[in-house]
Amino acid sequence: MHKLQATNLFLMALRQYEPEAYLEEVSEIFNCIMENNAYDNAPDLNQRELIIILESIESNSQSEENKLKKLSRLASKKISIAEDVESALRSRIRRILLGS
Repeated sequence: MHKLQATNLFLMALRQYEPEAYLEEVSEIFNCIMENNAYDNAPDLNQRELIIILESIESNSQSEENKLKKLSRLASKKISIAEDVESALRSRIRRILLGS
């Protein structure tokens, strides 16, 4: 199990810092699964464990997409609220300046 986690962490770091190398590693893992070969970076892992790694990668990607969507919605709401506050503030300043 330790090797499985280490490989997952390795791939996560690779995805963050070297996206092209990450894609190559994922492709290599996929090929190892399809051809029932050992994965060079973790030869102790069997085919089932390599499948678990790819499923984990997919799950993490979907989770990140959901987080980005939530942040986008939140940012949109804050912009909308900020525009409403700015409009109200401008209106109040205008009234003060006009002596109303």
